Order: sequence, then structure tokens, then C-alpha cells
Amino acid sequence: MRHKIFKKVLLSIAGSDNTSGAGVQCDIKTSLTLNTYCVNCVTSVTSQSSNGVRQIVNIPQKVIISQLNTIFDEFNVDCIKIGLLNSYASAISIINILEKFKIKVPIVIDPIYRSTSKTNFLKRETYLKIHKVFAKLNPVFTPNIDELKILLNVKKSYELDKNLLIQKFFKKYKSNVVLTGGNNEGTYSTDYVIDENLKIKKISSKRIVSNNTHGSGCAFSSSLAIYLAMGNTLFEALKLSKKYTRKAILNSPMLGVGYGPVGH
Repeated sequence: MRHKIFKKVLLSIAGSDNTSGAGVQCDIKTSLTLNTYCVNCVTSVTSQSSNGVRQIVNIPQKVIISQLNTIFDEFNVDCIKIGLLNSYASAISIINILEKFKIKVPIVIDPIYRSTSKTNFLKRETYLKIHKVFAKLNPVFTPNIDELKILLNVKKSYELDKNLLIQKFFKKYKSNVVLTGGNNEGTYSTDYVIDENLKIKKISSKRIVSNNTHGSGCAFSSSLAIYLAMGNTLFEALKLSKKYTRKAILNSPMLGVGYGPVGH
């Protein structure tokens, strides 16, 4: 019998999506296509469809702690992706467990605030507290422009230059950040990345017109964590993740739903 050998192990700390478009399910599919094994810690269970999110049930803090302890007791994790999290107490517990097990691996945080159908997953105050404390992990944050403005307490009606916004983010959170351009208008989707020297680089690709983009942010953030674990620099990993996400959108399955998932 021939056994499959995985190059890396990704830990996905994220919500469950019953449509398998986003969240933990998307991270598992992304990992498999990149020859990576995905272990996971489910933080919430959602009931959703292309018409919106109907219900969210948060996983108790003690269950989140138990999931992480059992994973780190047995697996050598190479990278971590953190997505939807609704509890500040759980965020503190995650940090404590990573310190307990002396985990020093690339961490990518997708700071999810609301669904594409405009459902807020958590209160603004809680959202800010969670990601302020997560900055202590020295992760790479991957917000879109709306999430970035919320994290900086910038009013939506007040537009600032994107270069200035990510510089402000770096100074406030002391963390690397990739500003994703998937939700912006225009012919091209442009991502911005800033490094520890406050140098900003951009990478653009032609925008794909598609209704099947559910999970594109999850595919991007989990693939970014994996590419970083493979030894790529942040900018190299960004280029690879952007290419991967574009391919995922082009390979989207035709399921006959209003807002379909990306492919892999």
C-alpha cells in the first residue's frame, strides 16, 4: 500500500460553513490541492446559503481549548490560519495555548467581520479587541478595505489613500498586513503588502467577473499560510496565493446557486 506524504500541516482555526464554500471546509480543500494536511479547530457553526446567513452558533471556549490541545499534543503544525472568531476570551485562550506549546510558525489572520450577504458576525467592539490582542502573535493580517477601515476606526464615508491606510495599520498593530483588493471595483484587483521596513509593494491581476467567489478570501489566506510555511518571503507567498485564488475562481463548479463556491 502506498501512503500519501504531505509536505506540510496547516491548522485552520475558523468557522464551519454548511455549504462547504468558506471557513474550515474551504481551508481543507485548499490544503489538499497544495499537498498539505489540514487539522482544524471549529470556532462556530453557521447555517447559511447564497441568500444569507440564517444562524450562527458559537463553540464554547472550553471546546476550542480542547480541540487545540488535542491537535498540538499529536501533530507538528507548520502554519496556522485564523478566520472567524466571535469571543475575546477564546482569542486569549488561543494565544495562551500557542505560548504553552511554544508554537513558532507562520500565522495568517483573515479578520472576518461580516458575510458577503452583509451579516455581521460579531460586535464591532469585540472585533477590535480580538484582533488587537492577536497582533501579539506577529501574524500576517489579510483584511479587505472595509475590514481595514474598521480595524483602524476609519469612517466608511472617509476615504484615505490605501498606502497611508496600511502604514497606519502597521504602526497601530505592529504586524505585517496584506490589503486584498477582491472587493474593490475596477478592471484589476490589486493587493498591497507592507513589510517591516514600511515598504509597500503592489500586485495586480485582471478581475474575473463571476458569481462563484464564495470562499475566495479563505482560499487566499490559507494558501498564503501554506506558501509562507514552504519558505517563501511574504511577497513571494502573496504572488503565489493570488495566482492560486484566481485559478480557484476560474475552476468554480457550476452548481446552479446564486452565489457559488470557488473551485480548487
